[in-house]
Amino acid sequence: MHLHPSAQRKLKDALLAIARAGDQVFINNHSSVLVADENELQLLFRVEKNRSTNNCCAHWISGQAISYL
Repeated sequence: MHLHPSAQRKLKDALLAIARAGDQVFINNHSSVLVADENELQLLFRVEKNRSTNNCCAHWISGQAISYL
């Protein structure tokens, strides 16, 4: 799906409203618009492939790396 940045911000607001209601939201994207603003409900994970192993880490919460999984 390709959305204009303003539409991406509206989508993020809608997803945050769903999260505030208590539901879990999981998305996969390459958009910096969706991850640019910090939010207490937002937790980002980065998955990296190193040869035959996948590594996943919780990447940002309040601008800091917090843990590796």
